[in-house]
Amino acid sequence: MYELLENRRPTVNSGHTDLVRAVFCDEFEAGVDRAALESIDHGDIDRWGTDLRYTGLLLPDEVAAIERQWLTDPAGLVSALVGGLDEVTARRTAHQDARASFAHRRSAAV
Repeated sequence: MYELLENRRPTVNSGHTDLVRAVFCDEFEAGVDRAALESIDHGDIDRWGTDLRYTGLLLPDEVAAIERQWLTDPAGLVSALVGGLDEVTARRTAHQDARASFAHRRSAAV
């Protein structure tokens, strides 16, 4: 019986997802950082795991389980980070993207 408990790996549940969403809720308050999202798509989740670990809200095994899930499904982390963006934030981000695109086109023309 104890062997079963020792070898049991925590799984990620909806409570974990809600907690992760709450921990990072203000991460993209000023707008979505496209570079950060792209780095997540390439498997760079260290910063997010470290930040989650330092909250002290989860056990180390729970953080490890969440990190494993993010490595196999980076979209889960992206969803937790931007899934709760409201309409105003989405419009603000669209405006920033348009401004950055204009600045990029202008600098390329020079």
